[in-house]
Amino acid sequence: MTQEDIIALVIICVFSLSIIAMAITLLLGRGAWMVAGYNMMPAAQKKNITALPCVCS
Repeated sequence: MTQEDIIALVIICVFSLSIIAMAITLLLGRGAWMVAGYNMMPAAQKKNITALPCVCS
């Protein structure tokens, strides 16, 4: 393995682990903050959002 191959492998591993971490967060129902527009909602509307139906459908 050359140095370029090792660097590519590290980059792919970091990217893959971050995608897996985001998937686990969404599956546990704690990833509503990752959904587009959620951060812009008023607090009253945020209370009405449940992330689980978005993940399971």
